[in-house]
Amino acid sequence: MNDLTRKEFLSFLAIATGSLFLPGTLTAEEVLNAGLVDKSSEALDDELLSVDIVEYARQQFDGGSNCAEAVLFSITKSKNVDCGCMRHIAAGRGGGMGVGEACGALSGGVLAIGLLYGDDQSDDMIVNKKTKAFAKNFEKRNGGLRCSDIKQGRKSCRKMVGNAVRFIDNQ
Repeated sequence: MNDLTRKEFLSFLAIATGSLFLPGTLTAEEVLNAGLVDKSSEALDDELLSVDIVEYARQQFDGGSNCAEAVLFSITKSKNVDCGCMRHIAAGRGGGMGVGEACGALSGGVLAIGLLYGDDQSDDMIVNKKTKAFAKNFEKRNGGLRCSDIKQGRKSCRKMVGNAVRFIDNQ
């Protein structure tokens, strides 16, 4: 199996299990322990799982989801936090809420952080800290927080989706 590319391996895994492989559902160690690949293979590591969720998010965007929907849906799906309404929650936030303001990928990421780390018992310190780190990283990496500013810099929405998902998945 060492001759398989990463993409081929994930396709094989999806077919073998009869389901869509979502990063975050199996760790690299679990896949290796299941005997699906040789332990000497460099084809699997935890970074791979993060890269795959980025590709999944981009596929969601390419399939018609707006940037906020693609980010929120992909992150929550990979973390098994799904109420079936994630796309509805993020609808209307794409394209900077339709008017070029806060980037939809940024908005979707902030929603995901709140769902993953917020709770009724806390004073939101963890959520605020993670949101601030996400926003700072997003701005540094993408040249702004506003959709219209980012697009003027000729950055693609698809790239913003990938950047947002990658950062949140690695938190």
